[in-house]
Amino acid sequence: MFCVLACLGVSLAIVTLMVRGAVSERRATRRRHQMNQTERLLDAGILRAVQQRQQNPSYQGESWTVKLPEPQADQPASIQIRIENGVTHVTAQLGERPSITSKSFQFKTSESE
Repeated sequence: MFCVLACLGVSLAIVTLMVRGAVSERRATRRRHQMNQTERLLDAGILRAVQQRQQNPSYQGESWTVKLPEPQADQPASIQIRIENGVTHVTAQLGERPSITSKSFQFKTSESE
């Protein structure tokens, strides 16, 4: 009887560790995917800022929200572009608390572009 209980205890401990590891790996994978999506949003924001600045030299920036395709459709996504003193600041944000990812980039363009 004691051996059976000991085996059950060891088995339960092993299963618990495996489940914890799987849950932890799933969270890490989700965070990596969300960070990749945030980087893609940032890239899109940078491209938009450059294009708008080339088309309209008085462009000062904008903010907008993005509707993501499934399966991320329930996550809010936004991009903010602002230009101050010739420096373009682009920020992309994805998700909602407590798992928000945000990436920013700033660059200066020459006036001849």
